[in-house]
Amino acid sequence: TALWGGLLPVFFAVCQRMIPFFSQNAVPHYVAWRPQWILIAVVAPFVLPERRSGAVVVSLVAGAAGIGLVALGGGLDGGAASADALACGLGSAATFALLVLLSKRLLLARVHPVTVAFWDCAVGALAVAPFLALATRIVPDGAEEWATVLLLGVVFTGLSTLAYASLLRRVTAQAAG
Repeated sequence: TALWGGLLPVFFAVCQRMIPFFSQNAVPHYVAWRPQWILIAVVAPFVLPERRSGAVVVSLVAGAAGIGLVALGGGLDGGAASADALACGLGSAATFALLVLLSKRLLLARVHPVTVAFWDCAVGALAVAPFLALATRIVPDGAEEWATVLLLGVVFTGLSTLAYASLLRRVTAQAAG
């Protein structure tokens, strides 16, 4: 139970990164908007020793305009975005931006990427753990499900989070966003 409860939130973190990437070509009228990039680019120079470049400023203006047009203009199919959907999207963006900025601060303080990756996953697990109460079944059933959970948790989530933390050490938060 503890293993599954710890891996499920990490799965959601990976989904947040990967679903928009794969969905753009697979789902008709799907528009991936990533306001966390804008939040990171705006906040990073104030909380990290980073300078804002001209390219980032141009990207900020274009990105903010694009997000505004998509959110307020109804997207590709003309339907209006609900306030709940916008709140969830912005809340997700804000928490991801906070995670990136805190992770970068830890890495600048010479905390090892394995430690940062562990705490990134632990914070994600704590954030979504209350939603486990809504699940009908939490523990995987059988070897195939256990193998899938372990593959998802250890390989796709654990190693990708470690790779992200290791690479975040070498670039600005604005570039990694």
